[in-house]
Amino acid sequence: WFEGISGKDIVLQLKDLDTTVAKHTIRFNSPGGLVDEGLAMMNVLRMHKASMKLLNPTFQLETVCDGYCMSAATCPFMSGDIRTIALGGVFMIHNAWSYAGGDAKTLHKVADDLDKLSSIAADIYAAMCTPDGDKRNAAFFKKLMDEETYFVGDEALSAGLATQVDKNAEAVLIASLSPET
Repeated sequence: WFEGISGKDIVLQLKDLDTTVAKHTIRFNSPGGLVDEGLAMMNVLRMHKASMKLLNPTFQLETVCDGYCMSAATCPFMSGDIRTIALGGVFMIHNAWSYAGGDAKTLHKVADDLDKLSSIAADIYAAMCTPDGDKRNAAFFKKLMDEETYFVGDEALSAGLATQVDKNAEAVLIASLSPET
């Protein structure tokens, strides 16, 4: 919400990454934000991943939920080939929100637009999750979004939103002792 990084910031940061490595890791701790930025970040990361795979077909993009990955932040998280929920990580999906004013016609349009944005998110989750029959289709995710669903590690893994859970408490401890914090 008008703080943090934007899709443009990510483009600038990706330019500085080593293109000879087999994996890039993007770490998330975000309560979310604006839908347009979340979608832009997702597509920037997807384009980055595609261009890296041209250089190295075995390249993988890893996205890691270190703390919160909620709302609009979940879209760029889904761009990872490897999607990790760290020990204590929380992932949350819900329907699109907005603030609006105006007459009934305007408010109906806002509601219709929000339904479209929520459908886009459900389609993204369904398209990027590990296939599991019909269980993980857009309707499956839309129901979870309707309920504003919070997931911890194994729950995100079971829903297909994560591909692995990192329960290594030692890694979390070392990260918390980092000189950058």
